[in-house]
Parts: sequence; C-alpha cells; structure tokens
Amino acid sequence: MIRMLTLALLCAMLPCSIAPAADPALASIRPAGTFEIHGKLAGQPFWARVLAADAKFNHHRVMQLVYTPPAADILAGARLFDCPFVLVDSHACIVAWNGRDSLSQVVPGAPNGYAVTRELHTGEGDGASTTSDKRTIRGERGFDLHLAPLSIALTWGPDTTGDVAVVDLFGGRWKEGLRASWKGAEVTIAGDGYTVAADDQGQLARLVDARGMACIEIDGWTVTK
Repeated sequence: MIRMLTLALLCAMLPCSIAPAADPALASIRPAGTFEIHGKLAGQPFWARVLAADAKFNHHRVMQLVYTPPAADILAGARLFDCPFVLVDSHACIVAWNGRDSLSQVVPGAPNGYAVTRELHTGEGDGASTTSDKRTIRGERGFDLHLAPLSIALTWGPDTTGDVAVVDLFGGRWKEGLRASWKGAEVTIAGDGYTVAADDQGQLARLVDARGMACIEIDGWTVTK
C-alpha cells in the first residue's frame, strides 16, 4: 500500500512537470481494463499486470512487472529490482518507476523529462557497498529502451502506426535521441529493425529481428476485469 501511495504522490507532480508523448494519436494500450500478459522478454520469462486507469494516479496505469532485468554491465553498472511498479500513460510511455526495495527510481523531471536515481554496487565480499547516482534526462516522455518491446506489444495493432521517444533510463545511452516507430508489421527500435508476427486476435505474438530471433514472445493475455 505504501508503495502504491508513493506512485500516487508522484502523479500529483505531473501536470506541469513532464512533456506529453510526441504523437497524441499514438496507439493506446489495449484492453482498457485490468489485464495480465506473460511470455518471454529478451529470452527470459516475464509476467505483467496492467491496472485500469485510475484517477488517483492522474488517470495513468500501474504496471506490476516481474521479469529478469538487464545485467548491470548493460545498464552502465546500475542494478534493477526484478518486480518494479511502473507507471505508464495510455500509450505505454513511462511516467514513473518505483523500484520498490531498491534505490533505482524514476520521477517526472522539471519542466519535462525524467529525474532518475540509479542503484550501483561497488566492491566484493566484505568490501561491497551500495551507492546511487542521479541523472536528469530532458525531453519527451517515451518507452524505456529495454522495455520497448513490451510497450509495443501493449499498443501494437495491424492497422496502427507509431513514432515515440525511447529513453535508456538506467543505461549508458541516455543522452541519445532514440526512437521507436512502426507501421504495420515493420518495427524499428533505437535503429534496429524488427518484424511483428501477430496472433489470431490481431495482437502481437512475437517481435523478431533480422536473424529471426525474438526479443519478445507473448504466450497469453488474460482480462481480469
């Protein structure tokens, strides 16, 4: 409950503290109610519950995520908790990131962008210690680089198009002006091309690269209410 209230407090900052998504016509998360989605992300099992939009979160949606975070060497030394609460807008763009039992957090920046705290581990054994550093990322709201395949899975449809910022919130590419875009089955994330394989319901089932390797595979969707 305390962790959910923390997100609610963060939302109180939103109206003047973060720029809107680049394209107001960008596809929205489907379905509109609470649902669960599971499969593999970057080859590892994941599960997520996306709650319905809630007024106490400024009409944004909480995603309760369980996954295998990228390794610290991929995140420029940062460590992420494996079951964060991620606040997203209706287009699956990141609004805030509650790392729960970790120092890694994201809150809206001022006047836009993000204020990020990263948990860092130094040393080994008895000399190990946990510290943190902070970074300010300016610009528009967008997908997290490493969750971008999931964000696209939540919003993609065969007749949709998209063009949205991608931000490496915790990693080393945070100063780059990355983007994700799609039209039909063709998807680009941070300059890399992918192809969507859809299921019988017209939802994203797999997102594969030029070598046929899937960066995300969806095994099922369950609408809970």
